[in-house]
Amino acid sequence: MTEMRIDFWFDPACPYTWVTSRWLCRHASESSITIDWRPFSLAILHGDDDPGSPAQRGLRQLRVVEAVRKAGFEAQIGHLYTELGHRTHDAGDRQFRVVDAVAAAGLPPILAEAEHDESIDEAIRASMEEASALSGDDAGVPVIAWGDDEQRVGFFGPILTELPDLEAGERLFTAITELASIGCFSELKRRRNGRPVLPAVRSD
Repeated sequence: MTEMRIDFWFDPACPYTWVTSRWLCRHASESSITIDWRPFSLAILHGDDDPGSPAQRGLRQLRVVEAVRKAGFEAQIGHLYTELGHRTHDAGDRQFRVVDAVAAAGLPPILAEAEHDESIDEAIRASMEEASALSGDDAGVPVIAWGDDEQRVGFFGPILTELPDLEAGERLFTAITELASIGCFSELKRRRNGRPVLPAVRSD
């Protein structure tokens, strides 16, 4: 099976992105796919400077994500996002200490101190610019991309309101990659049906 590397831009605060990430992680575990986790801050995108907002909390968590990357633990970022997302969305805990998620992901707890390091925002902005260049200036998260140079494709989405079953999830991935191979295809959208169904897990 051909190996595939997918860039996945995420904000830990976004519940739709959380559901989509669980779909992609499950599909990757059954396929020859590696996921590179990239930061995208909704607080920066929308100019949200309210320290108590979910988007600002997501930005602080993304600073820790980038500190983890800088410290040489990039392969653990997916585990850290799982710990952050499970607490935030599946458990509905908006008050947990980020240091606890860092430790649960097997990372040095001291990295959680990056939460308030605003100098890291420059790296997050650069990552966001790359995502926007692929998906458009009006996009948020998630953004996924794959391929190199002239073969590189990327787009905003997919937006999932719940985790599909295995068969539907496989069909979804096939459909996305097929559509992405059509150069003139740009956008497809329909009405969202309510809030995400959480927790983002299912037995099948």
